[in-house]
Amino acid sequence: MRILRYQGIKDGGEKVSGTYAGDEASLVKEMRSQGIIVTEIKEEKSRSKGRLNKKSFHEGVERLYYLLSAGMKIDEALRIVVKNTENAAASAFWQNVLTYLKQGQVFSTALKNAAEENELRIEEFYLNIIGVGEEVGDISDALKTVMEHADFKSKMMAEIRSALAYPSFLLGMSLVAVFFISAFILPKFASIFNESEMARIPAISKLLIDFGKAVNANMKEFVIGFLAIIGLSGWLISTEGFRRQLRDLVDKTPYLRDLSRKMELSGAFSSLGAMLGGGVEITKAFSMTAKGMRNPELESVMKNTADEIKKGKRVSEVWSTSDAIPGEAVSLVVVGERSARLPEIFRNLGERYLLDFKTAVSRMLTLLEPAVIVLLGLFIAVIVVAIMLAVVSISDISV
Repeated sequence: MRILRYQGIKDGGEKVSGTYAGDEASLVKEMRSQGIIVTEIKEEKSRSKGRLNKKSFHEGVERLYYLLSAGMKIDEALRIVVKNTENAAASAFWQNVLTYLKQGQVFSTALKNAAEENELRIEEFYLNIIGVGEEVGDISDALKTVMEHADFKSKMMAEIRSALAYPSFLLGMSLVAVFFISAFILPKFASIFNESEMARIPAISKLLIDFGKAVNANMKEFVIGFLAIIGLSGWLISTEGFRRQLRDLVDKTPYLRDLSRKMELSGAFSSLGAMLGGGVEITKAFSMTAKGMRNPELESVMKNTADEIKKGKRVSEVWSTSDAIPGEAVSLVVVGERSARLPEIFRNLGERYLLDFKTAVSRMLTLLEPAVIVLLGLFIAVIVVAIMLAVVSISDISV
């Protein structure tokens, strides 16, 4: 989308200027609807094309937070973000948000519509938090919550990638070593055996030698197939359908299911704490939280809680009958209800489960590195043992 810089004159003679994402005709029409006569249009050339992704979105949120916390109006803050964002795609996104805002939409709705138009996925939790900020008249604090949550997730993913770097390197080098041994060493080793000897060597030795011959004879096909698997894996991971199936698999795997549940609970508790602390009505807070749940069981619990509260039940009463909510969380909710400090309890629960999630991930990644080393050692040991058995069998045959 083109970014246009314009200058114009209002009906009263006041000069105005700004930027607009779109074509000249749309710009002139938009300005005319605001009572502005456009006198000059120039296309913005200095910005890099860039990509619109979660990182560029979070950077825009951070800039908006600082501008709004300084007392600036949201439309003025958005204009500054649009003007000072070097990434052209991100600048166009924020320009779209500003356009929707001028059409009378609230900020959270404008964000959602602009994201759909630009194929950017914004977490429902973030939109809920911003919606709460709109209701209580404090969008700046809502953006701060979004910024802190996004920063935490970013740091968490960086730690996971860092922890996975060495095991991934070991695994990659292991595959290279296996390919080299199979393609070049095993076929050479096989040449010392004649047909009668090959028939009498151990089965595991014969299997490895035959595998090495197959790799050596079809090296090009093996390399192409390996690269195709890598490319296909990358493409599958980028598709929403595959990610959904992956989440279903995670939900069926005991340890990973617990990790996913802790992250979901953390998001739910943090969302509830922010909404209730901001003055949102409790049934609405649970209904909005349910929309952000990926786990069907937790989504059902949140919806059911909202329905039961309308009937006069307390949160702890509803949750005590559900296996999806840990008992320790229910106990703290009871304390929060009796002390009228439920928002604070929910925020503390959110922080606690985030910490539990981080600790569990760190523990899992700590065990991953030695596990890869052990598996590599076992595989190399199998190859060495197979070769030694073949050599010993030759000696026995010669005797």
